[in-house]
Amino acid sequence: MGIWNLLKLGSKKPPEPIEEAPPEPEEHRVTDRESTYRDSRIFYHAGDSDPCIINDVSATGIRVSCQRARSFPEQVRIMWGGEKRLCNVVWVDGIVAGLEFVQRRPADDIPQEELEDAQM
Repeated sequence: MGIWNLLKLGSKKPPEPIEEAPPEPEEHRVTDRESTYRDSRIFYHAGDSDPCIINDVSATGIRVSCQRARSFPEQVRIMWGGEKRLCNVVWVDGIVAGLEFVQRRPADDIPQEELEDAQM
């Protein structure tokens, strides 16, 4: 490269390399979700329950906000669609949790007295 070319480039900085954006996280959901904001309740095997807010729902699961989400057991029940649905706790982030509906009918494993209480 000649001196004149060096003088022309001398005051210019070489272009900064362009950083590539990190790849999008992989989507694990099988079905689309619908945003919502509904009051509900989380029920535990011991019989106690806590209020929660349903943030979104899909055919396979539900996302909730609950103060005790960090201490959720592996399975909980949530009041949804007029019945207690048995769910596996898939993930927890602070007070938000992702629940996956168990495919069997919720009435199959709920004691009769709990069903009667839920209908009242």
